[in-house]
Amino acid sequence: MSLFNFHPPVLAADSPLTKVLDHVQVGSGFAIVTNHMILMAVTGLIMLLVFPVVAAAYRKNMVPSGLAGFVETILTYLRDQVCRPLLGDATDKFMPYLWTMFFFILINNLLGLLPLYELTYFLTKPFGLYPVYGTATGNLGVTGALAVTAFFVIQGYALKKNGIGAYLSHLTGGTPPILWPIMVPIELLGLFIKPFALTMRLFANMFAGGLVLKLIMGFVPLALVGMGLAGAIGVAIPVIFASVALTMLKLLVALLQAFIFVFLTTIFIAQMAESHDHDHDHEHGHEHGHGEGHGQGEAHGHAKAGHAKAGH
Repeated sequence: MSLFNFHPPVLAADSPLTKVLDHVQVGSGFAIVTNHMILMAVTGLIMLLVFPVVAAAYRKNMVPSGLAGFVETILTYLRDQVCRPLLGDATDKFMPYLWTMFFFILINNLLGLLPLYELTYFLTKPFGLYPVYGTATGNLGVTGALAVTAFFVIQGYALKKNGIGAYLSHLTGGTPPILWPIMVPIELLGLFIKPFALTMRLFANMFAGGLVLKLIMGFVPLALVGMGLAGAIGVAIPVIFASVALTMLKLLVALLQAFIFVFLTTIFIAQMAESHDHDHDHEHGHEHGHGEGHGQGEAHGHAKAGHAKAGH
């Protein structure tokens, strides 16, 4: 096969969506394995291989270097600079969950930067399989599942910390009973808007980034089919520069989106606990103020009685 007769695996007729959307690899119905399932399994395997090594290095040397030092820097920054100012004494309870979620999202985002479709094309083609490709966090089902876990963590912590009574009273927004038919639906809607925002923010950023990159790279095979090798080379030069720049931007977005997901989850956890505490303090302050007012009234009455008796 000569260079001039070579046709790349990304065909001109292909839509960029075919390199972004999930695809069934094996099975049918409910018993299926998809691209994004494979990528999530690879992410889990990476975490199971890397973090025990990091932990072992940390146990041997309290000042680790290399990979262990890099991971430790991220862990301590998330705990001390991001989560602890918001969660306070409850920080250590949530860090295993927040750390796991951060690295799971980050590694999946980074896997989406690799040219997996091109790398796995020639490996899977002889077996009649579809190439592995895409970004698992660019799948609405994956980001939705992450947001659902965050929803249960947030609401479960609020219920445990404040009890069912204070939790339900928060749905009234501290308003008079006449406004409850308005406030309760609004507060309930707010509970579900937060995980929906987590879902869409991560999904939209990762899906759009992958789609734009594949769209730009698709100009080269289009030029090869339409203008020949010389035209493809002329188009490939600006495409390469644009792809490198966009990949660098996606690298930043991959890290930023993992951080934002964890940061917003931490904020939502803190908000639920803080709002209930504020309601409790407000009620306690009202009772305390009422008691002080009653005591001051009694003291004022006793003073008046004393003055009257002295005058008499």
